[in-house]
Amino acid sequence: LTVAAFLSSLSTSPYTLVYAHDTQPTSSDPAAASKSKSLTGKLMFGYQGWFDAAESGSPRNTWVHWSSGTPSSDTVTFDLWPDMAEYTDTFETAELLSRNTDTQPMSLFSSWSASTTALHFQWMSDYNIDGVFVQRFVCELSNDGNNNIQGDDILSNAIKSAEATGRTVTIMYDISGASEDTWAADILRD
Repeated sequence: LTVAAFLSSLSTSPYTLVYAHDTQPTSSDPAAASKSKSLTGKLMFGYQGWFDAAESGSPRNTWVHWSSGTPSSDTVTFDLWPDMAEYTDTFETAELLSRNTDTQPMSLFSSWSASTTALHFQWMSDYNIDGVFVQRFVCELSNDGNNNIQGDDILSNAIKSAEATGRTVTIMYDISGASEDTWAADILRD
C-alpha cells in the first residue's frame, strides 16, 4: 500500500485526519482553542507511556525504560530522578536507597497506572498545555486483534484523562521497524 493509497483509504474510515492548517481557532481565548477540533494554536507534546515497573500489574509487569533490569546504580538509564511527591501509585526500587536516608528505597512510577496518566494530564491543564500525541509503534500492533494490550491501556487512560481535564489527544504512529508491506493496513486496523 502506498502513502497515497493509505490516505485515500482514510476517506472511507470512520476516523478523520485533522490537519493543523484546516481551521483557525474561533477565539483568541486559549480555552476556546483547546476545545476546537483543530490543532491550530494548540501547544502539543509527545506522550510515550514507555515507563513501567515491577509489580505494577501491567501486562509487562517489569522494569521498562527506567533501567536495564532491576534499577540499581549500575543499571539506571535516565539522567534525573522524577519528583514522586504527587504520585499515588509508586513502585520501590529495592536496590536503590534514598540519599536522604540509608533505609528508604526510592520509588518510580509506571506509565500503565491510570493515576499516573491522570496526574500528567492534570499537570498539562495546570500549565496550559493543550494536549499530546500518544505514540504507538506500528511494529507492536498484532494481526489478531490483540493490538498492543499495554499500549491500548495507556491510550485509554490518556483519553479518559483528556476528557476529565479538557485536553486533546491525538495518535502518532511510529512506523520505524514496521513491515514495509503491512504498516498502512496495520494502522487502519488499529
